[in-house]
Amino acid sequence: SQRAGVILYLTALIFGAYVQYLEMELANDTIGYEELVSEVTGQYKSMFPPRGGLSEFYIWDNSYEVRYRANHEYEQIKLQIEAILSKCK
Repeated sequence: SQRAGVILYLTALIFGAYVQYLEMELANDTIGYEELVSEVTGQYKSMFPPRGGLSEFYIWDNSYEVRYRANHEYEQIKLQIEAILSKCK
């Protein structure tokens, strides 16, 4: 479970760094807002292809309660990200 948490954290860190890079491009007028939103949305969706990527990612722990909480929290985070991206369109 700790290893899965580390993987999730690193994935979020990499994606966050990518978003920060695009925000800098936006601030420097080298990319437009629509292009920024399109790029971030495309990259996020590419992380969840059918039958692969993070779409098949589940956090495992021998304890059902821990596993349920961790996966529920992970799903809630994904829903929050998707809601933010859908508002930006």
